[in-house]
Amino acid sequence: MPFPERVGAFARAAPPVQGHGGVTGGYQQTDAGGGLVVTVQVRPAGEGASLLPALDLGRGDSGALTEAALGRSLAQIRRFYPAATVTPPREVLLVRDGVLRNGRGVTVEYQESLGEAMQAVRLEVIVLCCTARHELVEYRFRHAAGTDSGAAITAFLRGFAWRGAEQP
Repeated sequence: MPFPERVGAFARAAPPVQGHGGVTGGYQQTDAGGGLVVTVQVRPAGEGASLLPALDLGRGDSGALTEAALGRSLAQIRRFYPAATVTPPREVLLVRDGVLRNGRGVTVEYQESLGEAMQAVRLEVIVLCCTARHELVEYRFRHAAGTDSGAAITAFLRGFAWRGAEQP
């Protein structure tokens, strides 16, 4: 999957990195809002990935794969931020390249030291399944807690094309 230089108001922070079974790329918001940092990871979904993910709606094999991937991500986050609060998982639907994709998402809040001060941080984690190549796509949107980043998150999700992944 290509990681373009720009996605709307976001600029790629560094070239994508291959590792841990997938490819990861990072983006920084460059417009007046400026406080949103995005990480995108694309990795194989594994056996059982549905060819019709929208029909699973979180209940079939793709739903189980998405739930497991979200669980692994949360375990990683909790290692670094054990006192973090996490919302219950919620269903996330996204139309990508004309196909309804299903996934799971959570909101994580934690405190992080920035220089001398502690700051409340909100992390939106969304895992979607599956591209035509049976890959999971995980998005992590990091911003200061208390800021409304919903419109910017939606714009990034709509603007980050899965083209290239859809070509077998």
